[in-house]
Amino acid sequence: MKRYEIGLIVLALGSGCGLLLEADDVQCNEDSDCTERGFAGAACEQNVCVTATPDSETEPTSTGSTGPTTGEASTTSSAGEDSSSSSGPVVGDGPWDCIGHVEWDEEDENVPAALGLHFTNGQFQDFEGAELNACRPLDLECDEPLSTAVSGPDGVAFAEVYYGFDGYFRAPPPESIPDAYPLIIFANPPPFSVETESRGGDILFIEPTTVAALAAVSGEEIVPDTGFIFFSAFDCNNELAADVTLSVSPVGESTVVTYLDGGFPNPELTETAESGQGAVINVPPGLVEVTATSLDGGKFFEGSVLVEANTITGLAVVPAPM
Repeated sequence: MKRYEIGLIVLALGSGCGLLLEADDVQCNEDSDCTERGFAGAACEQNVCVTATPDSETEPTSTGSTGPTTGEASTTSSAGEDSSSSSGPVVGDGPWDCIGHVEWDEEDENVPAALGLHFTNGQFQDFEGAELNACRPLDLECDEPLSTAVSGPDGVAFAEVYYGFDGYFRAPPPESIPDAYPLIIFANPPPFSVETESRGGDILFIEPTTVAALAAVSGEEIVPDTGFIFFSAFDCNNELAADVTLSVSPVGESTVVTYLDGGFPNPELTETAESGQGAVINVPPGLVEVTATSLDGGKFFEGSVLVEANTITGLAVVPAPM
């Protein structure tokens, strides 16, 4: 079976444009800065990398292959063979050929593993000092963290967990960004190594004004005491996936799913663009069922995530055992 690097949602919006950047963010000083960030053809305008709006008759484009944060998804390795996969029928190498054939090993708390998550600041630089708590699946308040790690100068916090860790992570707002939303993070697939590092993207602490701007573009206002789900979709080859729809249950009257196109929330999209990313706004707190479906391959992910009021839940949706 194929193995995926741990995929993680990119918890940052707007690297392709200035719509959702904070006022003090400086993304570039000249056009070459945009090229170095992977935004080919983008121009630096008022310290923001901007690309020309695609013509309505052309395919949507994205500034950089990662989607709305760093343009570094190219560091994600292709699926390969290792001990985390189980033997099974041979399947093809197509982006959705693994659906129905995915198997993950059972968790084993007696075998150590670790997961490294990369934090960045508003300028997409390594963020030192972010706290990351690993939480057991039934410890919904994370009163007794399995482990606690702090990101180092390279921005990576390695949390000590166990083989096939089936819990989740919490990252409180750092002292330097006290108004940011707390983060609840579900990294998929589970780690099966002592040196597994998330390669799905970087984590950026997001403030309420940014989420409010996202909701406004989607035609909604933030409903008090609701939560938010930010997600990235990956295919069988661990590539960010277009043409994926995501649904959640339960929903509220103002719950809305929005998909990102080159860093912009695009209310006309009904599925993911090439960036593979989107968000669900105004989600009722509690355990929420999430289902992801590829228009080409069918349903490939189904699971529960924890949503809390005034908190962002980050989720990687990958082909999973069904």
